[in-house]
Amino acid sequence: MPIYTKVLPTQPNDQVTNDKIISLAKKQSVVFNQVVQSIVPGITTADLADIARVAANEIGIEFSFRRRFSFPEDISVCRNHEIMNGIPKRDSVIVEGDLVKLSIGTNESMSAFCTQNWTVLVGSKKNSSEKLRLLSATMKCLNSAIKVCTPNTKVSTIVTALNEVAKAENIVLSSSFVGHLIGQEPIMHPQFVLPKGLFSEDHTLSVGTMFSLLALGHSVKPQEKLAEDKWTVVDRERIPSVAFSHMILIGSSGPEVLTSTYEN
Repeated sequence: MPIYTKVLPTQPNDQVTNDKIISLAKKQSVVFNQVVQSIVPGITTADLADIARVAANEIGIEFSFRRRFSFPEDISVCRNHEIMNGIPKRDSVIVEGDLVKLSIGTNESMSAFCTQNWTVLVGSKKNSSEKLRLLSATMKCLNSAIKVCTPNTKVSTIVTALNEVAKAENIVLSSSFVGHLIGQEPIMHPQFVLPKGLFSEDHTLSVGTMFSLLALGHSVKPQEKLAEDKWTVVDRERIPSVAFSHMILIGSSGPEVLTSTYEN
């Protein structure tokens, strides 16, 4: 177990930034839902990116990944063993039984950022018991952690909550892709992960703190590698994974979940 030599309060965003993110989360959820509802066998991952662009233009929000990180596309779409940063492609055709992971990030004038991840099992649920178990277990991890996101709670307590449920559900959570504070930058510290070293700093959640809380679940410890496109992170053994996240604001009485949940 790590030894925390210092415990610091998180730095909350100013109210203007939080108000921008709250508005972004509402609009982004509309875009996200339109993309989720479009995930059917036969559609390509590039088609989903096109649908996202049309929806974002109609509602008036700007994507972040391309402009902020030089990602080749506006959204990330991963299938099955693709873990993160999946580039939408015309030849990537979604089929029955796929696990499709969406990641969408938006911003307002590059001064306030919002992001979310979600996973959909495509088509019939028959013969998909292991995929359904992984989906359910990963969602349990996220929901359990949200419950302890209260003022003055330590970040290490939230990470422990995530991993205790993962252990009970016999899954492994990613330590490479984790939750983090968000505000005037798309990724801010601290991140929601156990430190690698013996000694580390911990943080307590201040009222007004905004963050993306992520659970990325694997059935076994992942063997990550970078694909030939130099962006997509995949599992060497081609084992699928799932991801869920929410934007969370710490209010005076507890967590406020700003993003939506989705059903396909």
